[in-house]
Amino acid sequence: MWPETTIDELHWLIQLCMGWGEHSWHEFRIHGNLQFVRRRGYGGTDPSGTADRRLSSFCLIAGERFRYDYGGWRFQFRLEKVVMVEPGLTIADGAARGPTQL
Repeated sequence: MWPETTIDELHWLIQLCMGWGEHSWHEFRIHGNLQFVRRRGYGGTDPSGTADRRLSSFCLIAGERFRYDYGGWRFQFRLEKVVMVEPGLTIADGAARGPTQL
């Protein structure tokens, strides 16, 4: 991901990697605060008003964690490290298929 990546774009990346569609509510918790919430499906509202907020604005540091909830599934992500790379999509690691969508 890049510093310009928004929370909404991160959500879509997770959806793509897991092979899911936009069929359930979802939310992020960053620094313990609720960020980018959508309730019930595609086009739902974001009462937090943070969907377009860039990830860099959270000033995450290596080792820091944040949570992503999607329709009953709860994921915890940890920022491993921050590196400068050329633009383009790079997936660093992944061993197994994601759980099926509920």
